[in-house]
Amino acid sequence: MNAKRSFKYNQDLSQKNHQTISTFHRYGHLYEPDIGNFLVRIIKPGDVCVDVGANIGMHTLLMASLNANADKEEKAKVISFEPNEKCFNELKKNIKLNKYKTVEARQKLLGEKPGGESFYHASDKDSGTSYALKKIDDQSLNWEKVKTSTLDKELKDEKSI
Repeated sequence: MNAKRSFKYNQDLSQKNHQTISTFHRYGHLYEPDIGNFLVRIIKPGDVCVDVGANIGMHTLLMASLNANADKEEKAKVISFEPNEKCFNELKKNIKLNKYKTVEARQKLLGEKPGGESFYHASDKDSGTSYALKKIDDQSLNWEKVKTSTLDKELKDEKSI
C-alpha cells in the first residue's frame, strides 16, 4: 500500500497566513505542529476526514496525503468546510494542484443550528482571519449576515461515514 505523503500548495507571501505557514515549513515543521503531528498519528489510508474552517487547506492537504490509497475499495475522503470566499478559492486551487479526487470542498459556515444566522467577518487584509458571532462586537468591521449549517446536517447523507 503506497500512501502519498507529501503535497504542494500555492504560496503568496503577501498574505499573513501564507507567511506563517511558510515559516513553519522553512524550519522543517508541519503547519500547526500539534495538530499536524496528531493527524499524522491517527489518519490511516481509507479514512474519512473532516476539516472545519479549512482556510487554504493545510490540514485538508495533509489528511488527503495520509488517507490516499491505491486500493479502490477504500472510501478515503476529506470533506472541507471554509466560509471565506478568498480562502475557499485558494483551497480549491490547492486541491486541484495536488489532483486530489477524494477531497470535497464546501463553502459553508457551520454553527449550532441549521438555518441559524451569524454575523460573519473576514478580513480584507489577511486571508487567514475570519470569525462568526451571534452579536457584533466591533462595529468598525465589515460584517455579513450568513445562514449557518451544522456538521450533522452536512454529513447526514454521507454513505461512507
